[in-house]
This record gives sequence, structure tokens and C-alpha cells, in this order.
Amino acid sequence: MNKEIIEKYIAGRANRQEAKQILEWAAENDENSQYLSRLKLNRLFSHFPDTDAPKEAMRKFKQRYSRRNFVWVFSRVAAILIIPLVCFSAYQYFSSTKKTPLVAFSIDNVDSIIEYTVNPGVKGKVILPDGSEVWLNSHSSLICPAVFGNDSRVVALSGEAFFDVHSDEQRPMYVKTSRNITVKVTGTKFNISTYDNDRSFNLHLISGKVRLINENNKAEFDVLPNQEVYITDVEREFKLKKNPDEHLNTAWKEGYLVFDGTLLSEVIRKMERWYGVNIKANSPRILNERFTAEFHSESLTQVLDYLKMCSGINYLITNENVVLSY
Repeated sequence: MNKEIIEKYIAGRANRQEAKQILEWAAENDENSQYLSRLKLNRLFSHFPDTDAPKEAMRKFKQRYSRRNFVWVFSRVAAILIIPLVCFSAYQYFSSTKKTPLVAFSIDNVDSIIEYTVNPGVKGKVILPDGSEVWLNSHSSLICPAVFGNDSRVVALSGEAFFDVHSDEQRPMYVKTSRNITVKVTGTKFNISTYDNDRSFNLHLISGKVRLINENNKAEFDVLPNQEVYITDVEREFKLKKNPDEHLNTAWKEGYLVFDGTLLSEVIRKMERWYGVNIKANSPRILNERFTAEFHSESLTQVLDYLKMCSGINYLITNENVVLSY
């Protein structure tokens, strides 16, 4: 595999074709998958703030990750936390169905690193070792240790998640992202969206207080309740969004797909994750259209029918591929 393409994928700069190439390569065997996962984790933790987490502590943490006796969960095998369409905790899911847990690990095993992954078209809920709750949106993953350390709680997110963090001022939680933005929290509720193929990082704070750290230039930004902060890949500066809409940003957690004057380019990305399909527009003009609607249990066809009725955009579905046209 071309190292340049791998580096672009890890940095979140790969296009869809390159990303598909990387994922197909990783799926060939466990060695490729583990190599890619190690590179991803090393990038996520490479700029951890030394004042709050000493280098020696982070060295040990990453060393534990690389040991052969770790517990690792890959998106393509059975050991995945996937709960279709509704959010349940792993405990509730397994205890209610009386099945053997798919994710097996001991909380006493500090060498264990777990990756929870939800595929496109599904949602999931994770209970972290400290009791904090994390809802994962479609096509998202969360990396965390089986047991948090004594000084800090470190997790890594790719995609979108809603965090309800258990309060612990002595052990702040650090949410690392592939965009080199770290979220430092003690106890709070917030929604964070950091998909690699989106144009910006977004965080909407519901309650409490968080601090954003840009690992590229060490800039920091304190966020207050009911504020939404974003940073684009181009500008790379924290900015506040005017009149943030909590429902728009968090309704996905309750199973709602919401658009409010949203560009079709963004609508397409969200629908691809929501329904697990590939959508292509055969005209650039389509991507500049705007769409306003709210859906709950509608099928892909119903959503596309409504889009057609509102904007005159036709569609053709072939297996998991959708083509939009005028």
C-alpha cells in the first residue's frame, strides 16, 4: 500500500476513492488492520498536552496499546457494539437478550484497549469505565481503555457522538480527534461531530464547561453552555456559531434526521451515513441546493420522494447506490 495515501487517510485528507482503497487494504488481513489502527492511535495521541498528562504516562499508555495481549475490536468482525437504529447500552442489550457479550474484557486488565464501532445506518451507546455515557452516531468509532488511569481519562473519537461525562475534577477527560482537536472536560454534556470527510469540526455544549485545544498551534478556547463552536479545515481557528440549534445538532440521538436550510452536499453525507448507502449527484448544481425537513422513521425512498417533491430532483436507486439528477 502506498505510504502517502495511508498518511493522507490518517490525517483525514484522503478523498473517497483513496479512503475506500485504504479500507479494502485493511480488510485483507489482521496485520494490515492492526497496522492502520496503530498509526491512527499514534496520531491521535501524538500531541497530548504535557502539563496535564506527563510524557511518561502517555508512553506507558501507548505501550499498553501496542502489546500483543490487548483486547481489540474491529468493525468487520463479530466483536462489535452495534445496536441498529436505537441507542441501548451494551449492558442493557446483552443482559436483556441473555447472550454472551460480544466485547469480552476484565475491568482489572489495564492493558486492554477497546474500539467500539457503529457502521453506517446504525447507532450505538457505550458506557465508559467511569460510568460516563457516549452515544455514537452512524459510521463512528470510539477508542478507550478498559480502565481509566488515576490522573486522567483519555478516549479517541472518529465521527459523531453525544457525551454525558461523569463529573470528576481530579481526573479530566480528554477526547482526542483525528483533526488534532482535543476536548478537555470534567463533567458535562455535549455533542461533537468530527467526521473525516466533513469540512469542519463542530461542538455544541449543552451543560457544564469544556476547553478545546488545537494541537496544531496550541490555541485554546473555552466553551460555555448553549454555545456551538466550529473550526474549518481551511481557517483552522475556533469560531462561535450564531443562534445554535440544539435540536438540529442532537436530534440524531433520538432517531431524528433534521435539515434546516442545509446544503445538499451536507445532506448527502448525512443520508449516506444514516442509511448506509452511496449517493452521487450528476450535476454540481444539485450540491448547492438547500433542503429543510425533519424525518423520524421514514425510509430512504420516502426521504428521496420528499426531496423530489420539494426541489424537483429525481433519483435512481441501484442496490446501495443512489444517483440524483434534475
